[in-house]
Amino acid sequence: IIAMVAGGVAVFALPKLKEAEKKSAKTGCQVVRQAAMTWQSSNTGCPTISQLYESKDLDPGQKADDPWAQPYQITCVDDLVVVSSSGPDKKKGTADDIQIPEAAAGTQP
Repeated sequence: IIAMVAGGVAVFALPKLKEAEKKSAKTGCQVVRQAAMTWQSSNTGCPTISQLYESKDLDPGQKADDPWAQPYQITCVDDLVVVSSSGPDKKKGTADDIQIPEAAAGTQP
């Protein structure tokens, strides 16, 4: 009986956990993107996560990794800063990738 109850809970809880991880990754991308744009206001080029921590544009409490323990990627194209996560499959360039801004034309997450 306990195994049946646990199995039933898992069926309902697992999709919620996966959705929460995706939301967390989107929020992380947004925070890192804002820090990168702040960094660019007084520097040239595209920052690394390390530079954002060193310059204190990124709070030391902010994780540099997504919920799947992969580092956030920062890409700068002209004036556009794109921050991405490889998503749950941990493979760059697949359908589950997360990118902020979501519709960044001409960029690959």
